[in-house]
Amino acid sequence: HPGLKKALAFINAEFVRGIGVAEVAQAAGLSLRALQYVFQTELRRSPAQHLARVRLERALTLVSSSDVKIAVIAEMCGFGTVRHLHRSFARAQGCSPQAFRNRGGMMLKKSAAP
Repeated sequence: HPGLKKALAFINAEFVRGIGVAEVAQAAGLSLRALQYVFQTELRRSPAQHLARVRLERALTLVSSSDVKIAVIAEMCGFGTVRHLHRSFARAQGCSPQAFRNRGGMMLKKSAAP
C-alpha cells in the first residue's frame, strides 16, 4: 500500500521529533481513519504502537551500545520525557533503562515491542 510505505518512511525519518499519528497520516496523504485501517490490516498494530516500537528499538540500541545519558536518549528517541522512556522500557523489558545497561543490554522479555 503506497500510503503505508509513505507512513513508514516518515516514521523512520522523523520519530525523533516526537511526532504523532496525525502528522504521520498527513505525511502519508491519508485520513487518520485510513491510516489506522491500513496499519491494522497490513501490520496488525496501530500507527501509535508502531511509532512506540520504533522509538523503543532505537532506545534499546542506544542504551546497550553507548554511554549516552538516559535523559539524552529519551530526547534523541522522541519520548519527550525520561519518565515516558522509563515506562516504555519497564513494559517491554521489565526493568529501567539503567538496569538494562548494567546487564549489558540483555533482554528479559522475548520482544522489544510494546
